[in-house]
Amino acid sequence: MTTKRRFRSALVATVVMVGALLVPSAAHAADAADDPTSFTTFGYVPTGAEGTAAQADVEAQVTRADSFDASSRSRSAAPDTSQMAPASPEDLAAAAAADPAYRIVSRWTDKIAKSTVARAGNGTTWGLTKVQNKHHVNLNMIQKTTKFPRPDGGRVIQGSAIIYVTDAIEWECWLGSCTPKRTMAVKVVVENTRMSDNYQKGLITAYCMGVTVCPQWVINVAS
Repeated sequence: MTTKRRFRSALVATVVMVGALLVPSAAHAADAADDPTSFTTFGYVPTGAEGTAAQADVEAQVTRADSFDASSRSRSAAPDTSQMAPASPEDLAAAAAADPAYRIVSRWTDKIAKSTVARAGNGTTWGLTKVQNKHHVNLNMIQKTTKFPRPDGGRVIQGSAIIYVTDAIEWECWLGSCTPKRTMAVKVVVENTRMSDNYQKGLITAYCMGVTVCPQWVINVAS
């Protein structure tokens, strides 16, 4: 009998010890489930009057941007057949002389399926090389700004230029509602005049509004 009692006592002690170890782990798991979740988006996300967004809308924009990355069709575009004014005589002459600044680096379609291009540019006043070196902007940022602009004022025609604006946002979400923690507006300017290759002159500039060099977190969001 003494041996059995000792065995039962040891068994009970073991169960109590295991339970004591499991309870904090379960509590920690419950606490973790209640922790806020972070997301980053590039492109428009609808918000309410208080500036908050539904987590479902935030996640939907993440999916849309990821789908754009995965789609080869989004990264190509046929020559533009829409009405455009001719490029300047200087641009046409330089392109005819095989100036490398006019080499098309990338073609894609914007929010309304318009053919859009980025040319190498001259490195100082227009083109992809300029915005990469001066503003720390990459091609993903440019393409996604034109693909997912703000619904109001995010795609505006001014003279022969098309101006796009969108937002990179870092969100903190809890219980289905998301609050922006930091935001950066990105602007892209495209010259919509026809070159001899039947594409527009294309990208003039792109930058994060309010700063000269785009922060790394914005680049990471768009990548």
